[in-house]
Amino acid sequence: MTTTTNDVRLPVLTPGVWFQGLFSGSVIAALFWGWQHRHDDLLSAEEGLGYMLGIIGGSLMLALLLYPLRKRLRFMQRWLPVAWWFRLHMIFGVLGPVLILFHANFGLGSLNSQVALFCMLLVAGSGLVGRYIYRRIHMGLYGHRASFNELGMQLDQILAAIPEEARRVQFAQSYEHLRQALIPRLGAHGKLFKVLFAVPRATLWRWKMLWTTFRHRRELDAPTRREIRRTTRKLAQLTIKLAQLDLFSRLFHWWHIVHLPFFIMMIITALVHVYVVHTY
Repeated sequence: MTTTTNDVRLPVLTPGVWFQGLFSGSVIAALFWGWQHRHDDLLSAEEGLGYMLGIIGGSLMLALLLYPLRKRLRFMQRWLPVAWWFRLHMIFGVLGPVLILFHANFGLGSLNSQVALFCMLLVAGSGLVGRYIYRRIHMGLYGHRASFNELGMQLDQILAAIPEEARRVQFAQSYEHLRQALIPRLGAHGKLFKVLFAVPRATLWRWKMLWTTFRHRRELDAPTRREIRRTTRKLAQLTIKLAQLDLFSRLFHWWHIVHLPFFIMMIITALVHVYVVHTY
């Protein structure tokens, strides 16, 4: 399938983006409210709504297993697309800890409660780290896994579409210096120093080109200036992704190895907590 420059999409305010913003804002507001009222004894972990929040939150954390099971068990592969399960995985991974925090009334409680709570927070924190790494090696949050070849093709096609008038600001020559400095050869590992400074260096190049374009504004018409602004943004984003792709791919591999023991530890401590609470 031919890749076109339209494959490089800039962030837009789609319904999904609106939902993410509304969801994140609601969670932050709820956590802030709960923390402010933690001493008001509005909920009890032993009974009523507080008890139910613990059951629901724990069930959501256990339901996180559905996403990896959907990818590995053959009979589940006909149950909705993987992207839907991943969305539920992300939502449950946020709502579960939030509900359990309200169940605990933002307090520590007994020793077994503390261990279970800290294990849950460790899994939640690890999940946030994994989400950050995941976005760096995929085409968006719910897109497919990015490849060096695919991103390189997109990069070449963007460069081929640069307006002829952009030669006046030496656009192609300026970007080629950035490209050689940051993007490793196919199959080669990028140097850590270059990877760490990919974002500031690409951003600095972008602002330099915008300033150069502004200085030559009398020589360039308005459509060309707009196209240069769009192109510099796309190139900066793609260059950063290409420079960091190998490092984040390796980090994602190691994250999987670390995250699974955290999750197993959380399940064990949660079961112990439930047993102790209902036995003693």
